[in-house]
Amino acid sequence: MGMGKTEAALYAAYKLVEAGFHSGLYFALPTRLTSDRIHDRVRTFLQAVSVGSSAVKLAHGQAWLKEFESGAEGSDRTAGARPPPWFNPSKRGLLFPFAVGTIDQALLSVLNVKHSFVRSFGLAGKVVVLDEVHSYDAYTGTLLDELVKRLRELGCTVIVLSATLTAARRAALFGSDPPAGDGYPLLVGVRASTGERIVRALEPPPSRSVRLRWIDASATPPLEEAVAKARAGCNVLCIANTVATAQEWFRSLKASMSENEFPVGLLHSKFTGTDRERIENDWMSKLGKPSESGADSRPQGSILVATQIVEQSVDIDADWMLSELAPADMLLQRLGRLWRHDRDSRPAPEPELAIVCARMPADDLSNLPSDTKELEAFFGRGVWVYAPYVLLRTFETLRDRKSVSIPDDIRPMLEAVYSETIPTTEPHRALYNDMKAKADNLRQLARMGEADSLPTRDDSEETAGTRYNSRPSVSLLLVRGLDPAAGHATASATLLDGRSVSISRFRRDFEVTRSLYKNLVQVAPNDALREEKANHRTDILSQHFFASETPLVCRWDPESGALTLDGSGADAGYRYTTELGAVRMRNEEPSPRNADNADDPDFFFDNGNDW
Repeated sequence: MGMGKTEAALYAAYKLVEAGFHSGLYFALPTRLTSDRIHDRVRTFLQAVSVGSSAVKLAHGQAWLKEFESGAEGSDRTAGARPPPWFNPSKRGLLFPFAVGTIDQALLSVLNVKHSFVRSFGLAGKVVVLDEVHSYDAYTGTLLDELVKRLRELGCTVIVLSATLTAARRAALFGSDPPAGDGYPLLVGVRASTGERIVRALEPPPSRSVRLRWIDASATPPLEEAVAKARAGCNVLCIANTVATAQEWFRSLKASMSENEFPVGLLHSKFTGTDRERIENDWMSKLGKPSESGADSRPQGSILVATQIVEQSVDIDADWMLSELAPADMLLQRLGRLWRHDRDSRPAPEPELAIVCARMPADDLSNLPSDTKELEAFFGRGVWVYAPYVLLRTFETLRDRKSVSIPDDIRPMLEAVYSETIPTTEPHRALYNDMKAKADNLRQLARMGEADSLPTRDDSEETAGTRYNSRPSVSLLLVRGLDPAAGHATASATLLDGRSVSISRFRRDFEVTRSLYKNLVQVAPNDALREEKANHRTDILSQHFFASETPLVCRWDPESGALTLDGSGADAGYRYTTELGAVRMRNEEPSPRNADNADDPDFFFDNGNDW
């Protein structure tokens, strides 16, 4: 982590294009947010190395918002900064020589959907960089393996980036006979022309030791020490596995400390775009990289509570970290936010990670239950987010360790947790078999959608399954007031962030569209939202959202935070505050469709690709 993989990949792509082997670049990332941030870095890189145009196409489901923004009034109109509008349709985006986007845009080239060949043609002959490969599940991972195979057949150079890639996953990407090598960091590859295997153990960065500690939440309030550390001047990062847990931690912190004692923040995906941008900017200015002038706005003690969104692309540097138990590779990614930047002094004597268990298991792990709901009593809500077997193996691997050496212990930790050896004792064997069965099902589902499979009933690009998600989400547009002053033609709205807009049913206005998107929040559907989605149409928004993305309009009560559905007037079942984000009110009886806790949004409504 932090070794400069992105810069190395860009340099390799530059040398290959310069030498005439390839004609362009596609840089693929897991989420829209990471794509937006890498897009700026790639554009800066191209401005430094290219003689002509330095335009870089952004390719993902909401890239059109950025494209219009770059050409809007008052924006940067640098010559060549914006690709020609012919490339705006999503199916043509990959035809542009240099592009950055989500992995989904590339995966559509190997799915049985309309115009998949256009995306294949757009990728052919390019350098394709696949970043954060470790973050994909068995479903997307299976499609990714097919994509790598197809790209090699099309004459592409494929560069795979990951700080936490296991040997087994590397073997799957190579197809067969992978290069051996256990060093870390490690560069491995195969030369297409000769089949020569390349293995290079790179010089590691200076080793640093991170102290490990466990907190039994059933015996000790998990945030008690976090508050003590903040009072001692530490900037603390607390990472929860679900939004619900993060919100509970934040409430507990606010209740246990004096008002304005030190800064406390909450960051997760269930904020509107406006609020999330405000929170991220605030905390990256507090805990980000020191400025070149030497000025440092770092507070003397603070606590930021967050979910997994800080694992990638959020430049936060903590003095002390607390985290719920997560898989080893995710814990390592989180550690990348601990003592991230070089500083002359810190209020903590050494980097330390405190890992929280709901209840510490006994020494004899064979007495642990194999039922997921019963395991929640030990490992918390994370058992509904991650494979319980992986959590158990991570706990078993780290339980007796007092510290982790970075980077020396990264490879051994990953291989120990993700070993393919079949366990011989319960509950390990039962959890392992359950994990393998689910992974096999996901792989089979992925193969059913591949391009060489039988045609599907719906081969639309909008609904193509590049990700497996058993927990769908609903978009809510939050407004303070909505006045359909001109009948069905226009409506005046005051949005959650206080901005007033005039929404036309017939006229497109980019500034209005951008404002609407910034006041959306994604939540898990409950019975009220499902009924509203099925029976209500918001035609007034037709010029601003695709049909499949049209949100439900909710009126916001500034006193209580309550959200009321504009169509039916029913309670949406959520409250929203600028401090907590969207909070689900658990006042409905479980319905048959979510009786299984694994799919129950009460346990995990942090769904989607962006946590």
